[in-house]
Amino acid sequence: MFLPVLQSGSQPVTHKIPYTFQRNGVYYLRVRIPKIIQENTNLPPIMRQSLQTKSSRIAITLVNQIISQINDLRSSLMTTKIAMTFASVTTFHDNGKPHSLTKYDSGNDNSDSDSAIKHSLELEKVNAQHRVADNSVELEEGGMKLSEAIEAYKKWRDKSKPVGSKSRGLSNKVAQSRYSNFSILLLVLGDKDVKTISKSDVRKTMTVIENMPRRNVKPYCQNKDLSVWVEAASKRQIPDEDLISSKSVKEAFKDYQSLFSTFLVNNEFILDASPTTGLKITSQSRSYAPFSLEQMNSIVSYWRGQQDTDYKWIILLAAYTGARRGDIFNLKLSSIKFDDSCNRHYLFIEEGKTDAARRKIPIHQELVNMGFLTFLEQKSAGHSLEFKLFRAFKTDCYITTRFAASLESLSIDKLSDEKRRRSFHSLRHAMITESMKYNEMHLVQRVVGHELSEAGITKKYTGEFELKNYLGVIDCLDWR
Repeated sequence: MFLPVLQSGSQPVTHKIPYTFQRNGVYYLRVRIPKIIQENTNLPPIMRQSLQTKSSRIAITLVNQIISQINDLRSSLMTTKIAMTFASVTTFHDNGKPHSLTKYDSGNDNSDSDSAIKHSLELEKVNAQHRVADNSVELEEGGMKLSEAIEAYKKWRDKSKPVGSKSRGLSNKVAQSRYSNFSILLLVLGDKDVKTISKSDVRKTMTVIENMPRRNVKPYCQNKDLSVWVEAASKRQIPDEDLISSKSVKEAFKDYQSLFSTFLVNNEFILDASPTTGLKITSQSRSYAPFSLEQMNSIVSYWRGQQDTDYKWIILLAAYTGARRGDIFNLKLSSIKFDDSCNRHYLFIEEGKTDAARRKIPIHQELVNMGFLTFLEQKSAGHSLEFKLFRAFKTDCYITTRFAASLESLSIDKLSDEKRRRSFHSLRHAMITESMKYNEMHLVQRVVGHELSEAGITKKYTGEFELKNYLGVIDCLDWR
């Protein structure tokens, strides 16, 4: 459809050429294809293509020729759209939607066709008056609002297929998080034209994001009105121990990059440049603080005295194994096994956060003394070994909430003196810290599911250790 690019050294004009935009000085065509042409060709709803020139005079010439060809094609299709014994001519709005329909039905097919053609030619003369001229002014078009851009992005994202994924769109959990970030963007900036959004606007939004609370814990989960927490974050009223992680901050920025750079710039050509370009996110969360020996004694003593519930044994297992929350929550009845060679029960973690997560963890004798095997027997009654061990709740986020409540009961601060957070994950830190005092690093790494550090090529020649080699990593823990 496009004609060869002409060569010219003419000076560029300062006004905008309709149906075009510029990127690095080069003119690009962007034109909506009428619906009747879409139905009869393979052309997309919106055509975008480089005009391969920086000359405004050449761009105007090419645009005139292309728009003329589109109008000719539309006229041709309209005149040949004959049903039964009549001819018809349809006029369209600029957005491609039908405006009016004129039918010619005199009983003479040739005469009706001629009448339709004459009508179409008259329409062509009217269309020609709206074509681009050298002295044309900027086309008056309403800009795309941020809310419109977000909705268009959602539809586009739901249809796209991520690399390595078997299904299109996002999972419900990911979509909820991602679209929540866009809601924050709207609350901070307002529903403004996307072309007016600047780098400073994005920086302002990211500052709010960094000061947002974790909304899966109390009291923030109790109020679903996002605007309340956005306002609080803007005034920096959220305590440090309740702030979202640096990972969540960086994920929000990636969402904004996807919206502006990937979608609005590279896919839709609505923006010439993304307001996220050149921005760097330096947010970094402090690592979790381990519990002290005295605090671990208090925690274990508190939960030992609780009723036999899933919560109780999840927390006690974490204290005596250092396993991740997800590793424990996803245990099956078949995950508790017995090793005859060392006469010891152990947890078998089939999969987890990393490849190194697949491992065996000896069960501490203190857990047996507290009744864990009895609890296991009760949970196994009448169920297949493939059933989950902990079935009282559907997601593991409740574990953190219940554990945080126990810290308040024990008067253990959520922040250490170094401003590091204490949470359920701190049980893992405490276990590793204590075990490293008595064991070699590579043994501790295997038990907790870490990649072997500084192993180099030797790692390929290292076989699986027997369970008895790991007993010391667990047996050294004394939280009584």
